[in-house]
Amino acid sequence: MTSRINAAPRNIRILLALPTAVLCAITGLSLHGAFDLADVVPVCILATVIPSGIVALAAWAAGRQRRGFELFALGGALAGWLVILPAGSIVLASWRGGDHQSVANFLSILRSAVTDGARQLLSTTSPARPTAVLLTTAGTCLWWSAVWAAFCAIRGSSPLTVLLPPTILLALGTAASAGAGDPQTILTAAAFLVAAVIFVGVDQATRGNPADTVVIRSRSARPWASAVRTAPFFATVTALTLVAASLAPHLPGLPQRRAWDPRTLIAPAQQIFDETDPLTQAVAWLKQGTVSPLFTVTTADNSQRLRWQVLDTYDGRHWSSSAEYRLAGKSLPTPPALWDPSGPSVPVTETVHIQDLSSVFLPATGRVRTVSGTDVRVAGDLGMIATGDGHAAPASLSYQVDTSVPDFSDAGRLRAAQPGTDSALQPFAHLPSQVPDDLTAFAATAAVGNTPYDQMNALATAVRAAFGYAPDSAAGQSLGRLSALVSYGKDPSKHVGASADAFASLFAVAARQVGYPARLVVGFAPGTQSGAGTYSVTNQDVKVWPEVYFAGVGWVPFYDAVPDGKGTSGDINPVQAQASTVPTSATPSSGASQSGVPYTGPSVQLNNPVPHHKTPWVLLLLGLIAVLVIAAVGGLLVVALVSRRRRLALRRRDPDPRQRTQWAWLESLDALGIDARTTTTPSELAVTAGELLGADGAEPIRQLAGLAEVAAYAPAPPDAEQAERAWTYADQIRVLSQRRTPRRVRVVRLLRPPSRTRRH
Repeated sequence: MTSRINAAPRNIRILLALPTAVLCAITGLSLHGAFDLADVVPVCILATVIPSGIVALAAWAAGRQRRGFELFALGGALAGWLVILPAGSIVLASWRGGDHQSVANFLSILRSAVTDGARQLLSTTSPARPTAVLLTTAGTCLWWSAVWAAFCAIRGSSPLTVLLPPTILLALGTAASAGAGDPQTILTAAAFLVAAVIFVGVDQATRGNPADTVVIRSRSARPWASAVRTAPFFATVTALTLVAASLAPHLPGLPQRRAWDPRTLIAPAQQIFDETDPLTQAVAWLKQGTVSPLFTVTTADNSQRLRWQVLDTYDGRHWSSSAEYRLAGKSLPTPPALWDPSGPSVPVTETVHIQDLSSVFLPATGRVRTVSGTDVRVAGDLGMIATGDGHAAPASLSYQVDTSVPDFSDAGRLRAAQPGTDSALQPFAHLPSQVPDDLTAFAATAAVGNTPYDQMNALATAVRAAFGYAPDSAAGQSLGRLSALVSYGKDPSKHVGASADAFASLFAVAARQVGYPARLVVGFAPGTQSGAGTYSVTNQDVKVWPEVYFAGVGWVPFYDAVPDGKGTSGDINPVQAQASTVPTSATPSSGASQSGVPYTGPSVQLNNPVPHHKTPWVLLLLGLIAVLVIAAVGGLLVVALVSRRRRLALRRRDPDPRQRTQWAWLESLDALGIDARTTTTPSELAVTAGELLGADGAEPIRQLAGLAEVAAYAPAPPDAEQAERAWTYADQIRVLSQRRTPRRVRVVRLLRPPSRTRRH
């Protein structure tokens, strides 16, 4: 029931729509790591000011007509969300360069935002491009948060109820931004806390509930009195928050900890491309008798190779890539220091125009930093890129990339480096459980030297000389084929040879045998100049080379391990894989005992399986049970709260003044936790209740008890004014009881069945 008593305070509390809009806007600013700040500010304003204004306008109009504003507020907010928010997001996306959609598509944009917007945001690298769908996704959360906050604030709900949705959104936005590497997220949280504290003060100052007159002990006291008294507390909390925000980034160990990223909850599916294996494709290109242009590249530095695909997983027969690609945002993410260690590098800017590459992977020189001209997916750890839609690049595709190429010209720096030992590098040192003995012996005798870098250089020289180069050979990288090449390649009469993939594979397998993280790269030479700064790359420019990881240096290429095409002629017969006839060993063997040369490298590793983590089913089951219990309790509390509010509204609107007065008395007893099923008179119960409420509640409970006795025993029923006064006292008692009763006790009382009365 909307009473005359509550109408005037509600008109004052309409002003609270402004601070709630500010609170929700600050919540939206917590996304300035997931988006650029300039992209997220407009949607914060759009999605907080308009819904707060709609709720305030509905409350003002309803107040003039003495009617409830809830239906008008929710209807207006729903209509605005269906039309204004998606249409405004489309305009903002076009203005900010996100995408260009027709305003007529606002319903499809809204549907995509509701059903898929969160997944798109969490599967896109940060900062995300401000597309209409992503802006509508963020705006939807802010919109309904603002509606909730303004609605509850105007109705006079608890400040904790008002702050609940904005606080949840603040936590999620802060996690998304911190996980994206934004160091300023704590400042947004501090600003939100300051605004929340100010809101609580304003909320207390504008409360017009008659129960507040009991708390401040004087009906003539100004409503700002409670805010003034609590100002020192607010100031202290604000000061401590600002100090914590300033000191937290400098606490020992905190800057080194990686923030939790909600993107880990939505792991992007590994890209599975329906095309030829890259090593097989490279061998096929080299075997072609004709020259076929693949793409052109315009660059000021034509001394660097272009990287196409990185292969890091070896199962004993084939090489493949375990890279996962995310849709790139406005810029590519900064990789962890392990994958991109600091050191000298050469920046390269180039423009690539695809002609006949027919691949979803896009070539680029070095690690890609930025891309323009097309949407791409990026493998953050590798710095490699692929087409954004997962389809083969069309012949008309052109894109510009800024890359960073490590500079390995300092031989002293390389000789001082040690092999990487980080746990994340273990997959790059993995080999199948059984490796042929001759490959083990080859690795142990070839990788010798005073430093790890010298050992890898010696291995590259040994691999290049192990057998002849035959570009017409069929592709093959199995352990059996490599074993046969090593065994028969020592006999000049056998004329054993293989293509580039076998040389690179032998080097990577041998390097892993002696404990070095290694991988393969398929790429291209710079090509032939076809114009000013423009070079044509053909199928004959394809290259395959191995790389080894050194701590603090990164992935160092060893081009010399693979012949460049000037080796033996193509009349050498390829050696087919004979894995079943090659002797194997499952135990490590020492290179020193076989060659007599002191072995100074890492110990030989024949069996380095990837660890398999068992799923903790017990923990998952316990977690599921805990979630179900929490959901059940939460649902029960929600049902009880909704039922209580509905029951309270029905009792307030009871047309019988006698019955309405008795309902006020029973609601007060329920609030105090007193069982109404007793023969004790209301006046006698008032004495006990007065002790629970203290001095402030003695007079309201005494007056209400008197009215309850009149309603219960007097022959003449109370009039409407007395019934209304009874509910005024009941409101005062309820507020005082809430302030004196612990929250857990109030929750238990909420679950109790309500007190009943009989009609006379």
